[in-house]
Amino acid sequence: PVSGDRMRLSITVEGTSTSYVDSGSTVPTPAGPRFVSVYVDGDRVERLPGAGGRCEAGGEVSSYSLVFPADRELEVPLSGPGTHTIEVRAPFCADGELVDDPTSIEVTADADPPTVTGISADVDGDGSPDTVRLSLPASTSHSDTMQVEVALASGRVDSIELARNEYAELLPARDLDGDGTDEIVLSGSNGGDSGWWQLLRESDGALVEVGTVDETGAKASLVTLCLECGGGPLNQDWVTTLLDDGFYDYRFVDAQPPARAPVELRRWVLSGDTMTRLTATSPGCYVRFEGVSPGAC
Repeated sequence: PVSGDRMRLSITVEGTSTSYVDSGSTVPTPAGPRFVSVYVDGDRVERLPGAGGRCEAGGEVSSYSLVFPADRELEVPLSGPGTHTIEVRAPFCADGELVDDPTSIEVTADADPPTVTGISADVDGDGSPDTVRLSLPASTSHSDTMQVEVALASGRVDSIELARNEYAELLPARDLDGDGTDEIVLSGSNGGDSGWWQLLRESDGALVEVGTVDETGAKASLVTLCLECGGGPLNQDWVTTLLDDGFYDYRFVDAQPPARAPVELRRWVLSGDTMTRLTATSPGCYVRFEGVSPGAC
């Protein structure tokens, strides 16, 4: 194995075989396997044609040896870490009979180590720095979740499992509601022109996700978009951004705004384990390559 989800194969096939006779000729062809096929966990990943014709009864016995594949490295995908079965079929002739006796071995692929990043934050408000770590598995074949762990200065360790996102990262923690405790801020991407934020906080001795709703109580999301990637009107969608004093949604006033343009802002307010998107708007200013700030342009 070269990783938890890939394996590199090089196979040597050796043996003895009687010769073959082509159906249109009486001249025997050299001994060797009829073909070589390689299977990983029951799926064929490679096949090499070999000798043709029928097995010759009483034919000359000779030895053969070949390395497969001979001209390149063969890397095959695995379903993930664990034990995998490699099977090689190389039928050969034995005095007129075709013998197909596969050889198989089991190999173990270890999980690749996760990517671990960390920050310091005071998540319980005791005035001492705590350690926050994000553990991101190498791929979804290893795990479809990622873990956020908080090692408190008191010695307690809390953790939470979240859906894995390969673009997830920890941002500097911040106190979003002014209660003296830091919230944990995660950001990520959907792999295209959109991104997201997720908040965690210590609540009643556990690490919990912060819910996000609008003022009616309906579920809402902290989502960012690349408004200028689509080429259409830019005043249709609300986009979330994180400013010094917290999260805001903004929307352009003009359909095709200039590099410095007015926007509407609406604020997100955190209370307990829920952050609410307010309906009321206020003026803001967008500057290309710099972002959004409260106040008119």
